[in-house]
Amino acid sequence: MHLKRIITSLVALPLLIAIICLGGPFLFSLLVIAAGIIALNEYYGIWFNGSDRNYFIEAAGYLSVPCLIYSAYFARMDLTSIVILANIFISALLAVVFAKKKNISSNTISGHILGICYIPLSLAFLMAIRNFDKGEAWIFLVLFIVFASDTGAYYAGTYYGKHKLCPEISPGKTWEGFFGGLAFVVFIGTVFRFLFFNDLPLLNFISLSLFTGLIAPVGDLFESMLKRAAGVKDSGKILPGHGGLLDRIDAMLFAFPAVYAFKTYVL
Repeated sequence: MHLKRIITSLVALPLLIAIICLGGPFLFSLLVIAAGIIALNEYYGIWFNGSDRNYFIEAAGYLSVPCLIYSAYFARMDLTSIVILANIFISALLAVVFAKKKNISSNTISGHILGICYIPLSLAFLMAIRNFDKGEAWIFLVLFIVFASDTGAYYAGTYYGKHKLCPEISPGKTWEGFFGGLAFVVFIGTVFRFLFFNDLPLLNFISLSLFTGLIAPVGDLFESMLKRAAGVKDSGKILPGHGGLLDRIDAMLFAFPAVYAFKTYVL
């Protein structure tokens, strides 16, 4: 298992770094769209788990991925609400069309709308972050903050963990691990500030790191809750040794909007 994880990381990370640094915004947008479609498909598999699935509604969900990503690509985040409303209208129309067949329930529609907000909308904020001045550095900041949160929590929890954080959802997580992750997040955020963002106030940047470090673990717990409710271990098998793509980006999906909002309205 560990060998598979290492091999997958050695292949995927250089490719990801190259696309972020050298690929330009268009190639990056294609990567984000591909990730959004894969993750949304994994989410549908978790939420519906073989029942209440309607592939017409799911097709509307997949179509919303490029629509939301390119709304951000062209700096038109105001269009994202229109895409989400269009999905609500499409879901309502299909619910009427398939009423006799009874294969659309309230669970189908609510799961579909949640999925659109959870995955492609969150990834649209990643595309919007790419449009910031020093956009590549901002993307790496988010990635490193999530990595620091996960790594700090793992080691602090392993050596000092005694008090369970949320045993009903993720029995292995502890409060000690949570605060260890926050400490590492502040350290990483401070390093990034001095390396790439000297023009921003240090206290504000530490606040950004803390805010994101608080939000990111919620994304991890949220996906764990979805999988526990569905009775599945991993969202998929696309990444050998890691599980599904959604398993790898769950915390990032909460971190992207957090960083975008803090950068836009606070810094």
